[in-house]
Amino acid sequence: MRVLYPILYILIFVTNLYSQPELLFIRTFGTEGDERFMDLYYASTDEYIAAGRKLHDFEQSGCYIVKVNTQGDLIWENTYNMGEAFAIIEADNGDFVAAGDAFSAIRINPAGEEIWINGYGGSLCRAIIELKNGDFILAGYSNRQGYLVCINGDGDRLWTNEYGAEEDRNHFYTMRETEGGVVVAGYVDSPGRTWDVWIIKVDFGGELLWSRIIQSNVQTACKSMVSTPDQGFVLTGLEQFQNGYDIFLLKIDGEGNPVWSRSRNIATQYAYGMEKTREGDFLVAGMSFYDVDGFKLPHLLKVNSQGIIRWSHDYDLRDSLGIGRHWNDFRSVIIGADNSMIAAGRIDNRPNELGYDGIIVKIGGEFQEPGFVAWSPEDTVFTTVLGDTIDFWVQVEDQQGDELSYLWIFNQLDTLSINTNISYVFDELGEHNMKCLARDDEFTIELDWRVIVQRFAVESFTPDTLDLSIRRAAEVDFSVGVRVLEDVEVEFLWVLTDRNGQENDIGDADNVTVPFDLPGEYQLQCFASNDVEVESIIWDISVQSVVWWWWPHEFEISAYQDTTMEFAVFPFDEESELIEYAWFLDDEVLDCDTSFVELQFPDVGQFEITSIVREDVEVDTINWTINVEEWSFTTDLTDLADLPTSPVLCPASPNPFNSTVKLSVYLPKADHVFLSVFDVNGREVSRLVDWKIRAGDHTFFWNAGDFPTGVYVVRMCAGDIAEMQKVVLVR
Repeated sequence: MRVLYPILYILIFVTNLYSQPELLFIRTFGTEGDERFMDLYYASTDEYIAAGRKLHDFEQSGCYIVKVNTQGDLIWENTYNMGEAFAIIEADNGDFVAAGDAFSAIRINPAGEEIWINGYGGSLCRAIIELKNGDFILAGYSNRQGYLVCINGDGDRLWTNEYGAEEDRNHFYTMRETEGGVVVAGYVDSPGRTWDVWIIKVDFGGELLWSRIIQSNVQTACKSMVSTPDQGFVLTGLEQFQNGYDIFLLKIDGEGNPVWSRSRNIATQYAYGMEKTREGDFLVAGMSFYDVDGFKLPHLLKVNSQGIIRWSHDYDLRDSLGIGRHWNDFRSVIIGADNSMIAAGRIDNRPNELGYDGIIVKIGGEFQEPGFVAWSPEDTVFTTVLGDTIDFWVQVEDQQGDELSYLWIFNQLDTLSINTNISYVFDELGEHNMKCLARDDEFTIELDWRVIVQRFAVESFTPDTLDLSIRRAAEVDFSVGVRVLEDVEVEFLWVLTDRNGQENDIGDADNVTVPFDLPGEYQLQCFASNDVEVESIIWDISVQSVVWWWWPHEFEISAYQDTTMEFAVFPFDEESELIEYAWFLDDEVLDCDTSFVELQFPDVGQFEITSIVREDVEVDTINWTINVEEWSFTTDLTDLADLPTSPVLCPASPNPFNSTVKLSVYLPKADHVFLSVFDVNGREVSRLVDWKIRAGDHTFFWNAGDFPTGVYVVRMCAGDIAEMQKVVLVR
């Protein structure tokens, strides 16, 4: 799928004024050869580990890894018999895994001792992540195709896949684990276009879930990607113009669709790595071009969550080190425990005929604004009763330790206090605003409360959590307590929205008891009102169960002697390999391990049918009581005239349905029957019956587990009769 950048792509970055961070240290490594760092990782031991390459005699490349403390002092350095490393991560047990040239990978312990080195047959690995189960996925390219390899902790290959069109050159550079799989990004070089951002998502077995090629009016390639709190991602990399390169930023949602994009179109910068900061900003590492002077400088760029620049800075390290001329850059950046920024890359030492040196630079955190850490009332939007006195207070933390001043403002006009707390009497009906301003030497922050003053207010409700998760068949008591002015009457209305989206009025008192017999998502809303004011409380209720539906739906059933009946249960996930069934007739275990059972009742009496459905540790039980009576021949013959005289397609059950729907047909005489299901475009998607059937009631099931959600049409033809009805498949 190819999509175009939105129009926002042509907008220029807007820069905010933030304090520039301070350079804390500069360290160079491997000065006896030609070295550079391509990736940097913040270890759990509060140390930094950098990986890249070392050229032996400027010819043979080795994997070069160093470990330093937070002051940049060397703990150890090693060169390994593997090509250049482009990515390094820490495993859950404290080891480190790096990957790079020839799609090879190495695992070392915290002391830098080699555990294993393996190659996996590709061209170049650019990224590696550890999955929650302890396996690893490596991403890069091989034979012009995007290339993924999954390995276990011992380095053994579990699976390998290639992605992309054969006529394109496809490269992966970065990836992130997300819900249900891994998102991988890079670029595709297509005939006639070259360099478009390419993003795919695969499941944990490597199966492709979706693919997006995002085109723009310039050549673009993704180099790095980070996750965002809304399940999306921000990507950065380079875009190429006729006169140079520049940084681009792109935000996508969890399905790979563009949300926004940013570029300055100045063609003098290049992005390699990116990190997310604690405050939700993004820090980009790369280099700036100064072709007129013949050199390039390491560069850091910080943007907010919308891609707007907070600051942008080049680092001319030549004077500090006495070296550096042509090509100097940052390839990777991380955030330290003290909110500092640590970048790694290379500096040009060729004027001294020493090639490049690996470099690690630490930069202090920028000045940050104060932050509210606690406040009261905790709800910043609330209702109170006329005449109430409300106590407000705040607790503020200043990052720089500056002395803070406070200002309280009521309804944007009145200055009330300069302390951290205030009490206020609300003696006017309506909506009011209370604001607290906190200031240090550089910043001002504010916290607002919106207070609605009424003749009554809700002061309590049960359950006191508005997000409930309960088991099927639970019965829950709900209540709402209100405080009112004298002579004010409050009325109540309870509305239950069921799992099919249908609203039902279920009560008019201050409490209600609701049974939840069916699984699914429900919403219960209580309205409290007088003549002019309304308050409402909304509970979201998730009713958990292994079973979505069952048949017969009634639990108390009457039947005649010798009747044969079918009982069935429909789990949420009928395809799950963990589903187990057990059936009981009274206390006797039935020889049946399927989702349905057919039973004949030859004797008169009361019988108990039980179905137990288990999925892993979750269990659900359905019980039917069958009252079997003797046949009675006293029925008036006129009652027989009520039976249908032509074929009938009975209402589908359940409808809407989750994966399996029951379809019943009545025939007054034996006939050839066609029973089919069509999609909304009129295409027959399933034929259930195409044969002659005897007279009577007949039941069939359509399993739609492999079909997409939506509306379908069931059509029954028997003799000269044709009947249709809609069924709705939901998940």
